[in-house]
Amino acid sequence: HSNGPLRSSLKKDPPATAPTLIRHRPPFEHPLDPPLEINADKDDYEVLGLKDSASASDIKQAYFKLAKENHPDRNDSQAARTKFDEVKSAYDILGNKDKKKLYDRKRTGGLDP
Repeated sequence: HSNGPLRSSLKKDPPATAPTLIRHRPPFEHPLDPPLEINADKDDYEVLGLKDSASASDIKQAYFKLAKENHPDRNDSQAARTKFDEVKSAYDILGNKDKKKLYDRKRTGGLDP
């Protein structure tokens, strides 16, 4: 026996195309963001073992390599933990293009601290 009319009434129309979502990215200098501080004792490029001209890909590769070597789950020495924290801090700045741009400007004296 056929459920032709019943079955066809249960079919739903194909969903309409979803509206395009516009994602709002908060501006870099949000009032609640802490100001970018540069530690004069260390150079984030040196922490990652890179030159100033390093590309985003170079920065990412260096970060993952050093983070893997010094991760607390793999190396439980205090020196490794300290190095891991430094590497993470350096990548937090150099891995973000806006923060990196500001960091580079501050390093070269382009902005007052």
